[in-house]
Amino acid sequence: MCSINFGTLILAKLVKATAYGLTNVCLSPFLTASIPKTKKKGDIFSHIDGKGYSKYCYIAAISKVLSGYFYTINPYIPMTLCLIALTITTIIAYNFIEIEEYTNEKIEKITLKENLKNLKEGFQYIFKSERLKALMIMIGLIWGLLVLLDTYQTTILKDLKISATYIGIIAAIVQIITGFSSRKANQYNNKFKNKSLTILGLIITVGAIIIGITTILDIPLWIQLCIIVSIFCMRHVCKGIYQIIKKRYLGNFASNNILPKIYGCNEITVNLIKAVIEYIGSSVLLMMNIRKATLTIGILFVIIVIAVSIYMKPRVGIEMEKEAKNK
Repeated sequence: MCSINFGTLILAKLVKATAYGLTNVCLSPFLTASIPKTKKKGDIFSHIDGKGYSKYCYIAAISKVLSGYFYTINPYIPMTLCLIALTITTIIAYNFIEIEEYTNEKIEKITLKENLKNLKEGFQYIFKSERLKALMIMIGLIWGLLVLLDTYQTTILKDLKISATYIGIIAAIVQIITGFSSRKANQYNNKFKNKSLTILGLIITVGAIIIGITTILDIPLWIQLCIIVSIFCMRHVCKGIYQIIKKRYLGNFASNNILPKIYGCNEITVNLIKAVIEYIGSSVLLMMNIRKATLTIGILFVIIVIAVSIYMKPRVGIEMEKEAKNK
């Protein structure tokens, strides 16, 4: 709306990506360092993170509906509301209490050289850990699929001639489901343990296959919509659980000092995998329509998820003591 040319739009996207990257790297280590050392630290982390993320999803769902409504009145209203929200967030952030562990540390200016050194140390730590390597591959794979299929989701609904109003309502509903399911991450993880990520990956990919078959077959539209929306809801249940347990897994075997480096390396790795998956998704979509593309992506990535899960099986269950001895 405010972009006067394509370059301005790219600049805005770069700023947005930088902000998201910094947020993702900082939030989880900050929360982890704030929790006292205890055997149930992982459960406490997931519980707090789940409650926070669920509220984020509920607010996001409301904002989607309101922004769509206000945009039809005046496109600048959603932007003004966004600016107000950012101002409130900044004020809250400046009122955080310093973690006792770091209050006595001398704060020094970190140079680009130091940042690159920290990044190198993070990747060295990861390469020495069979568990972290396996986790990052599966985490990146699932995130790439979620992003790609979210894009496909809107395209499929438009292909079925669903109005923009109903698409917005569906988006808000699945966002609320994501928030609700994030609070159940601990129960899910306690039940499925080392198989948790594999099961999430299979549900997401099998769901894509079902949507592809459903939209290709000549069946009534209302039946198609019932099946498609049900799969959308199931995928967002997976998304809510995934967003919580991935951070718990990454932080289980590392100290507070190494955690920011691990999260930084994870952001790079996961987004590279996501970029590859999105490239594959766009390439497939160029060769066929959205219905066949969804089916193709589903079949292709079911095979990949199974292959990665086989790679993960002997690695994700490594105990902390055993992994420490290997370093």
